Amino acid sequence: MSLEILDFPTAPIDRNLIPKRPFAYPKSWTRGTLKEEDFLYSIPENCLDELHGVVAALRRDPLPTLMLRPEMFDLAACRSFMTDVGRTLTEGTGCAVLDRLPMGQFSRDEAVAAYWLLGSLIAPPVAQKWNGLMIYDVRDTGAKHGIGVRGSTTNAELNFHTDNSYALMPPHIIGLLCCQTALEGGKSKLLSWRTVYNELLARCPHLLPRAFETFLYDRNNEHRSDASKVMRKAPLNIENDDIQVYFSLTGIQDGYAMTGQEIDEDGQELLRAMKEIVADPEMCVELQFQPGQIQLINNRVIGHARTGFKDNPDPDKKRHLVRLWFRGEGRISYDG
Repeated sequence: MSLEILDFPTAPIDRNLIPKRPFAYPKSWTRGTLKEEDFLYSIPENCLDELHGVVAALRRDPLPTLMLRPEMFDLAACRSFMTDVGRTLTEGTGCAVLDRLPMGQFSRDEAVAAYWLLGSLIAPPVAQKWNGLMIYDVRDTGAKHGIGVRGSTTNAELNFHTDNSYALMPPHIIGLLCCQTALEGGKSKLLSWRTVYNELLARCPHLLPRAFETFLYDRNNEHRSDASKVMRKAPLNIENDDIQVYFSLTGIQDGYAMTGQEIDEDGQELLRAMKEIVADPEMCVELQFQPGQIQLINNRVIGHARTGFKDNPDPDKKRHLVRLWFRGEGRISYDG
């Protein structure tokens, strides 16, 4: 019996609307052109003062992080700061690193609460799993990366991808708070999907229409038990003369493996071209997380990856990032 496939609810793209001109900086960038001042933000002292006030209030009157809303606290300086950061995510480079929360003065839970509130000033936090999990710990569980296994639960190298590319409502913004670095490796890698698009436009424009047509994606078991395990979805979409990217090479390969289908010739050629482009080290920046730093990316225009890593044998010193997803539309549930 063939595997049921869920169709992503979107209309076919009019080929005449596919962008014919390359994107320019700051929306398109490479390792050599990305300016540090366009993505690295030192958290201002007045913002840190407000966050210390939040932590003091929670020490007096504890509340679960999931209950916290920015309007519950005096966060005027943080609101102004995060408005600038949000503008960078939507209109600028698409990525930002906030440097940094005072991990030596906050407990881990207090740091996560501060991080939750900062991100909430851009968009509401949303569920990261079908079961409603809102705060996701990125740690190696000893699992092996494969079909139905999220790479974030392993220490494996991860290819460039869009978080939740296989879902009905992928998050707008991905946040990662560094609580502990790995003993070796575990670097974050970022690239601009618009730059990848520019390269496709220059190298193989005849393949671009195929990027706006559907592929099969493994849904990573994030659905009801009786729901389809595979989704049919296009990697690229168009919105307001810009592109949105929902790409995962591993997710696509696994989707076809699960159904026993083969990718068409143009689809294979497109995936080979994208794989070759993103493999160029000049296309991306590598960032080594430091405890207290927060990385925010626009999930629909920035691809992210990770180098493999080796953990410290001390359980208290193992690599640990806390991930939050934020979305400005739909419900806060996983499928929006």
